[in-house]
Amino acid sequence: MIFDKLYGRQRDIMQLIYNVSTEEAIININKYMDNNNLKDRDLARDLDGLKEMGYLEFSWGMRYSLFNFQVTPKGRSYFEMEKDFEKLQKNRVSNQYNVGTINATGSNVTFGDVISSTQSIDNSVQSIEKRIDEMGAEDKEALKELLEEAKEIAENIKETKSIHTNNGFIKRLGKHFEKHNWFYSSILELFGNTVIGTLQNK
Repeated sequence: MIFDKLYGRQRDIMQLIYNVSTEEAIININKYMDNNNLKDRDLARDLDGLKEMGYLEFSWGMRYSLFNFQVTPKGRSYFEMEKDFEKLQKNRVSNQYNVGTINATGSNVTFGDVISSTQSIDNSVQSIEKRIDEMGAEDKEALKELLEEAKEIAENIKETKSIHTNNGFIKRLGKHFEKHNWFYSSILELFGNTVIGTLQNK
């Protein structure tokens, strides 16, 4: 899954709603509108954008009323993903001097890593595994099983240059979101880097 970075009002809104209940989220949105003198159509445009990027789910009623409003798992892990994204951007700058050597092997570089290589997938997996040992608590074994499955999926994407539906994996991953959202965002990062590498190699 590709990370969509937010700016301005959309990021402000996400900051107010990503880790609170639905009721609190709607209250916070209304307060934000009042404090910033926003018109309904301006807020609607921002919320529609967040929905389009997969951060929110909702339906519009009459006079801009919201129905079935919820922040998605992707939305709840936004700021964790943003932190990882910024770290990757810094690594990209600091590792640019390696591009010549890496290109000599026929690989591509994104975010400072050789994302098309098996070695890069292994490195990412090792890094996540280390965090599991440090932060996984009683869920270590379950997280490691999911990580192994994620590694197989990433390698399959790299080899076949295609993505296959795997609802079972997504459901199992989602079960750990509330308690281990760092793990959720790490898996998204692994898949995102693999997909970008695959697109570059086509």
